Amino acid sequence: KLTTIRNRKRPTTRFTPQIVSLEDRSVPATFYVDPTIVGPVGSSATFNSGLPGEKTGLIIGTDIFKSFNEGLAAANAAAGADTLRLAFGDIVIDNSAGSVLVTDALSIVGSGSGATRLLPNSDTVDEFGPDAAVLRVDADTLTISDASVDGNAATRLTWQFVR
Repeated sequence: KLTTIRNRKRPTTRFTPQIVSLEDRSVPATFYVDPTIVGPVGSSATFNSGLPGEKTGLIIGTDIFKSFNEGLAAANAAAGADTLRLAFGDIVIDNSAGSVLVTDALSIVGSGSGATRLLPNSDTVDEFGPDAAVLRVDADTLTISDASVDGNAATRLTWQFVR
């Protein structure tokens, strides 16, 4: 018996790629402030060197900053909620030009209530008027933990630290 094989066309299936939206997977950035770091921008540094909470391999000017204001500027520039970790010791906030702005959700975390002191370097009363503050929050949230605030003199912070 002979069998004839015919060339049958298979049904054509068309592939149509689709895009599926996923939930937001943004990861909050953590920036570090440690006045004791040494080295040029772009070099590697250690946060809280030799102390609890030590973190190695941070890049100066990207992850770790010598001043509070530089670290805050990096956090403000990064999208989404961020964390600003503060080293042991005194952390000076330069508010000599006016209130320092917090423009995005931020958690400021010190190295311990007795270990990290936030010190504004200017008097909020004489220079900025009755509604001035050291930090002005133009964001949804600001959380400060594990740090203490020191007005540095009896006349400082007569009005408020955060507005």
